[in-house]
Amino acid sequence: MGATVTSSLLVGCVNDASGAEVIAETTFDDGASDWSLVDLTTYDRSDDPDWSEVHGTLELTWEGSGGVEDTGYVKHTDETDYAFFFDAPSDYLGDVSAAVGGQLEFAQRSSHTGLDRNAAVVFEGTDRVVATQFEPPNQDRTQYSLTLDADTRDFHERNVEGPTVDQSAFESALSDLQALRIGGEHNAGVSEEVGFDEVRLSGS
Repeated sequence: MGATVTSSLLVGCVNDASGAEVIAETTFDDGASDWSLVDLTTYDRSDDPDWSEVHGTLELTWEGSGGVEDTGYVKHTDETDYAFFFDAPSDYLGDVSAAVGGQLEFAQRSSHTGLDRNAAVVFEGTDRVVATQFEPPNQDRTQYSLTLDADTRDFHERNVEGPTVDQSAFESALSDLQALRIGGEHNAGVSEEVGFDEVRLSGS
């Protein structure tokens, strides 16, 4: 049986096995760790969604087993016609310039896929929203490691099809990050259940 929770924080500010600084990390072993869910405009509704506009907040369900290493994870069953995004807690926000050139890692699984453009990470700074796309997960589990470098990865203004953002603009967003959101809406309509686990933001 799942339980809706709002706390139980796990954060690391140490070095990982490669020596990179871990800025923030969540394993969800003991709860949702202050992660939440927000609804943004889906590409199913608009060809140019404004991903700075939040339409509402949703409940996040924690499960004590079934995640990576069969430990805890969080999940959500779609219930609206908007696009739901996993919304990071404050430990991932503020001046995270140290993440430039580093990695954002996470794991997802989805019962349904088919709406690729909502599979995105949104970085909201004080003066711009920057987004980058990832491949939708499969039904088992997909583990992601996204390099946070605009010279080697495509980042866009406003949504994943906006103007391309250069490295200085991306660094500006990370210097005062107001929100970090990871897309979970991978199918048109109200249908999918998405699991989310093992998040890590680290430097180079």
